[in-house]
Amino acid sequence: MAGQKILSAQVRYLNEVGEDKIFELITVGNTLKQIYAKYNCGNRGFYKWLGQVEGRKGRYYEARRLAADFLADEILDIADADMDPQQANLAKLRIDSRKWWSSRVSPEKWGDKKSPTLQINLNDMHLEALKNISVIEHEPTSLNVYEEDDDANKD
Repeated sequence: MAGQKILSAQVRYLNEVGEDKIFELITVGNTLKQIYAKYNCGNRGFYKWLGQVEGRKGRYYEARRLAADFLADEILDIADADMDPQQANLAKLRIDSRKWWSSRVSPEKWGDKKSPTLQINLNDMHLEALKNISVIEHEPTSLNVYEEDDDANKD
């Protein structure tokens, strides 16, 4: 029973904060863990709040897609920063993490583009072509190429 009171209090507080403020934090790259800490709520309280109003989940997913764009832009800032070799390894990890996260949240924009797979079996095509070939017999001609050249030289 005490758990329900705490959960209800968390949902009420998130409603007071307002979804615009929460979704703005998500849009600029804050994680849910950071939001839980900031507003003193838990995972269950957040997801209960998220499902409480129709359309809120859609706005949440849109905020996540915008966060993917934000983090993708942040990659450029990280890559362009001056750093020593040790910092470069950390920067690579930060870039790879942001790329991975963006590709999962917004795969249509940031995911790996997969080309359609096309497989052609040339053996089958060759056999089919051989079956369809009709043999045309050519009659040998009696035209002698050298005779024509000799006639042309006589003139």
